[in-house]
Amino acid sequence: MESQHPDAIALLQQAALNAHRAKQTAVRTLAVVAGVTLIVGILVGVAITRQLEQGRAAETRYENVTRELNADVVPAPPVTSESALDRQALLSTLTGHRRDAVTLALQLYDQHIPFKWGGKTPEDGLDTSGYVAYVLSRAGVISRPAQYWSGRLRSEFSTPDVHDVKQLRAGDVLFEENKACWMVLANGLVIGMIPQGVTIAQASTLGSRKIQYGRVPYERLADR
Repeated sequence: MESQHPDAIALLQQAALNAHRAKQTAVRTLAVVAGVTLIVGILVGVAITRQLEQGRAAETRYENVTRELNADVVPAPPVTSESALDRQALLSTLTGHRRDAVTLALQLYDQHIPFKWGGKTPEDGLDTSGYVAYVLSRAGVISRPAQYWSGRLRSEFSTPDVHDVKQLRAGDVLFEENKACWMVLANGLVIGMIPQGVTIAQASTLGSRKIQYGRVPYERLADR
C-alpha cells in the first residue's frame, strides 16, 4: 500500500507533524500568556499595595493634623487662686449673655469636668479650647463648638489693640502661645481647662511669654 500511495502517506505524515507543531505552539503560547498574566497580576498587586500604603499614610497625616488642631497643648498648671474670687460680687456686675457665660464657666469648675484631649462636651471631657468653645456656644456667641480649636478661637476673637488682661471684662478670653485658652473672670483672674481639670488662676502666673487677648462681643447678641 505504501508503494501505491506514497503521496498520501507523505501528506498524512506532514499533517501529523503540523498538528504536533501547532500543539507545541499552543502550549508555548499558553505558557507565555500565563506568564504575562502572572506578571501583570503582580504589577497590579504592587500598584494596589502602594496605593493602599499611600492612602494609609495620607490618613495618618490627616489624623495627626486633626489631633494637633483639636487636642491643644497646655503648660504646667499655674498657681490656683480660687480663694481670691468673690463669685457673688463678680456675677452681680454682669448681665445677659456675658453673665450666662461666666456662670457656666464656674459651674463647670464646680462639676469637676475631666480633661480629655480633643474633648468637646462635658459628658466626654473637654480640652483647653473645647472648654472655652463650649461655654461660648452655650452663651449664644458661637455655634457648632466641636468645630472650634484654639487657632480658630484666636482668629475669631483676638483683639490686637488689647495688651493687658486689665483691659478685658469678665467673659472675655486670652490665648497663650502654646494654644492654651482661658476665660477672664475678675481682678486678673482667669479660668480654663488644663490636664488637672478646670482651674482658676492669676493671668500673671501663666507660663507663656506671649499672650493674646480677645474681647467677646456679648452685647451684640442682645441686638439680634
